[in-house]
Amino acid sequence: MITLHDIAEKAGVTHVTVSRVLSGSYRAKRAGAVARAADIRKLAERMGYRPNTAAAAMSSGRFGAIGLLMSRHHCQSTVFGHTLRGLHDALQAHDLHLTITFVDDARLTSDGELPKTLAQAMVDGLLLNYTHDIPPRMVESIRRHKLPVVWLNSKHAANCVHPDDEGAGFTATEKLLAAGHRRITYTDFTAGLEETPDWHYSRIDRRAGYERAMRQAGLEPLAVVPMQRMAHEKPVEAAGRILQGPHRPTAIVG
Repeated sequence: MITLHDIAEKAGVTHVTVSRVLSGSYRAKRAGAVARAADIRKLAERMGYRPNTAAAAMSSGRFGAIGLLMSRHHCQSTVFGHTLRGLHDALQAHDLHLTITFVDDARLTSDGELPKTLAQAMVDGLLLNYTHDIPPRMVESIRRHKLPVVWLNSKHAANCVHPDDEGAGFTATEKLLAAGHRRITYTDFTAGLEETPDWHYSRIDRRAGYERAMRQAGLEPLAVVPMQRMAHEKPVEAAGRILQGPHRPTAIVG
């Protein structure tokens, strides 16, 4: 393995000079010094020198990486290809790379586990792709240890990135109102909002947007939200009853 000392001996300079040249901290002003620095870089390349990233990380306290932390439960950590490409491209533009880590919920809720995960993954910060049913102790651990974190597709008071689902529900309803509809129903057959408060925030926000648009138009919201989770075929039956009833809607936000 080629070291800085090997390059320094071959170039006839000190290893400190070689270190500064290869790290980019060498500030040469005279033409001779600039040429000498270029010769050292070419020599290092010919000798097959590869920088010791672990040593550099220990020296600087930075790893040049951002971790994407995900649950092993696929429903809690869905991430699509274009999202991964976006993360990769944004980090690459800042000379950083992405490290993906899957962790069991049991580990995330253990005392002291999160800082350990951060250290072992050798990253400078975390992107948390944990969308709902988020373990409360995990959130508390993040706050207590003041970890640099950004939540993806999850709604928090700060440090989060997510779509405007309330605005989406409002806009969808507003479009139907503009088309002349007045009997607009909102449907959500996945589960009852009232008994599952830990579901993804979008289920609450989309309905809220619909209701805001209806009330703004002077109309009473007509939400159909079953109180219990339904089997796959039951939403079809429920939709049939809505559409065949005497007060059937002319439009649906679903």
